[in-house]
Amino acid sequence: MISLLSRQLFVVCFFLCLSFSTHAQKLKIAQEHTDLSPFNLLIQVLEKALAQHTENAHLYWVDSSDLVQARALTRLESCDAPFDIYFSGYDANREERLLQVEVPLTLGLLGARGFVTTKTQQQTLQATHPQEWIIGSGLGWPDTAIMLSEGYQVSQAPYENLWKMLETERIQVFQRGLQEAQLEIAQLGDQFVLIERTVMLYPLASFLYVSPCRPDLHRLLEETLIKSHQSGQTQATIRSDPQAAYALSLLSDPNVEHLILSNPLVSDPFIALAQNYFLKEIRALLWPEKDFNN
Repeated sequence: MISLLSRQLFVVCFFLCLSFSTHAQKLKIAQEHTDLSPFNLLIQVLEKALAQHTENAHLYWVDSSDLVQARALTRLESCDAPFDIYFSGYDANREERLLQVEVPLTLGLLGARGFVTTKTQQQTLQATHPQEWIIGSGLGWPDTAIMLSEGYQVSQAPYENLWKMLETERIQVFQRGLQEAQLEIAQLGDQFVLIERTVMLYPLASFLYVSPCRPDLHRLLEETLIKSHQSGQTQATIRSDPQAAYALSLLSDPNVEHLILSNPLVSDPFIALAQNYFLKEIRALLWPEKDFNN
């Protein structure tokens, strides 16, 4: 009797495990950077959406640090990459070549930029206009092209070099994401400070890009992120993040100078998505002529 019961329990457990493994879905996403901490908010948004709005889908990170970005995206397009998903800032070329999941991940915060300077330069900069500043920005970053198109003075260099250039005052400011700046300053030392009286904003966002061989995965991700946004979960995740809340407070402060720039790199469909999905504080600044009800 005991032996029969044991066999029955074994069979039940076996089929339960088989059922779990059958329904569990690993979403293979490229891990371009060894340190994912700068993308914590983006990852939180995605993981919470998957946990709430799918049966059992979860992220499975695939190391792609040995691939330059262009090569990784080419392999994704040709369907021979070891991953099916890539996240990055918006790019019109990727929008055409890959399946873009049409929901911006952090709802426009990527385009909210702050200026980090040194304490020794802070006082001098207060008497000058930002278009007179020498702004450090990364090589190939969309921010660099956007600022140059609006007449700002930009010095381009790799990310790590720009902090050294700022420390030695070869540049006057380093433009950073508003929700990133305070964390970076805390890590790098108190010689740096964020200029809180002036922030910059332009339409820009991060998206998921999916292999064209996986329309099923694209559909799953898009439906999941739409549900998360419609339920208010995405907005709540962002607003509960201390650094994002700080960024939004600066964007909402009437005493802060808001430099609003256009983005020549984005398509008309992107603008339509932004006006539908971006956080209300960001939409109100970018398109003050429009009446947004939510």
